[in-house]
Amino acid sequence: QHETFHVPVYERDLTGWKKVVARNNPDEEVVRDGKFTAAGFLAIFDVFISQNRLDVPWQALRKFGYDDNLTLHVPESIIRGRSAFPDHPLGVPGQPTAQSDRSWSLTPSARRFLTDVFYQFDSNNDGVLSVEDLQRIFSIVCDPALPPWHPIRSHDEFEGCFSLPIMPSTPSPSPASSASGEGSSPLNMSHSLSASGITIVSGESFPSVDISAVSGSYTNVQCKPLSYLEWMGMWHSISAISPPLTRAELFRLGHMEEPKRSKKSRRAKKKSAVAPNEPTESLLPSKEVRALILGSPGSGKSALLHALARTSDDPLAAPKTRSPRTASTYVKLKRKNPKSKNDNQEEVFVTHLIMTEVPEASAENQAQRKRE
Repeated sequence: QHETFHVPVYERDLTGWKKVVARNNPDEEVVRDGKFTAAGFLAIFDVFISQNRLDVPWQALRKFGYDDNLTLHVPESIIRGRSAFPDHPLGVPGQPTAQSDRSWSLTPSARRFLTDVFYQFDSNNDGVLSVEDLQRIFSIVCDPALPPWHPIRSHDEFEGCFSLPIMPSTPSPSPASSASGEGSSPLNMSHSLSASGITIVSGESFPSVDISAVSGSYTNVQCKPLSYLEWMGMWHSISAISPPLTRAELFRLGHMEEPKRSKKSRRAKKKSAVAPNEPTESLLPSKEVRALILGSPGSGKSALLHALARTSDDPLAAPKTRSPRTASTYVKLKRKNPKSKNDNQEEVFVTHLIMTEVPEASAENQAQRKRE
């Protein structure tokens, strides 16, 4: 009310609206536990429309970025990674953010939002998002209503990025060809690739390789049910590939970055995200490690990637990769609890490993451009 119409809302106003929408919609649950449901929220606008006050819903829609055709426009500040808050982790207004984008990762606010979404749409509370749950989550995005890592969307969404994401347990079609594109994140290589093995390089930046020529048939590709950590791993993957696209997708789902909170409010927010009797995986501390997998043709890079990320039933049968592909996996580790006074007390934490396989030709082309 305050953000959209710049007027305060009082308790007596809410009480009146609850009576009106309940009277107008006797067969629907418009109020639950003293709060408006989604149906109740829409019923409020039905009242304005019935009174021919179409300006009210349109003002609300335009406030949140919808145009006259009901197309959502992502603000430039979201895409560029700038924030209205000077101390915000996405950056300072008026300053370039390309450098920080190279190592940008999901913010605490984004992780809390994704945790809330996971438990909100986990329809049977089994700790897994079913295919139907995923379809409901992304039903609000433009067709096709699929996750951004699904091949049908990723081919277009990540065009021009250095890599494509690999969807869990889905065979990755062999691309027809690849082309190298110039970028601002050159691959740091001190020597040429060895002909005898695989090299894994971890760092903050990745090479920029054009994947616009990738092709394949994805019409029969199906989403896989995702556990909480797999769900978060996919978001870590696409944030490593394209921070602007990730921020835009989060915005489409309803996420707005928050200013920094006090430690007390962060703890309260984090606890509130977990439904009763749910696994405590969302409460585990986590970190992200990004790595490049390099090697000569036939050395087993694709098999290693698919085996570690569990994206194929038969990693050795993985198709030959001609352009970079990114997959994720996670591992639970133990370490000494830094907040405990007991030296023997340990805590479990999660490490999301984001791995990008870089074919030899792509890596050598990038190194050649750097030398030039």
